Amino acid sequence: MESQMGKKYLMDKAAIIFALIVLWTVLIFVMLNIEGITPTKSLKLTIFAIGILMGIFATAASIAVLIHLKKNKKILYITEMNAKK
Repeated sequence: MESQMGKKYLMDKAAIIFALIVLWTVLIFVMLNIEGITPTKSLKLTIFAIGILMGIFATAASIAVLIHLKKNKKILYITEMNAKK
């Protein structure tokens, strides 16, 4: 049972890390390509700042989820495994 919990935790951790990589890849792509479609520099800076803040908040929330999963691994995954039976 301990090994199943470890596997589930690693899968959840990998999914969160993958989602963060995709998020930052998309944000960086958008920020690099925004220059051609924004009419003013102030609009470009505003969109850039909002994108960075969104990325930071999403990263912080994902780290909080990872910490929560790690701290409550037994309770969360035992409940999940029992519900599937």
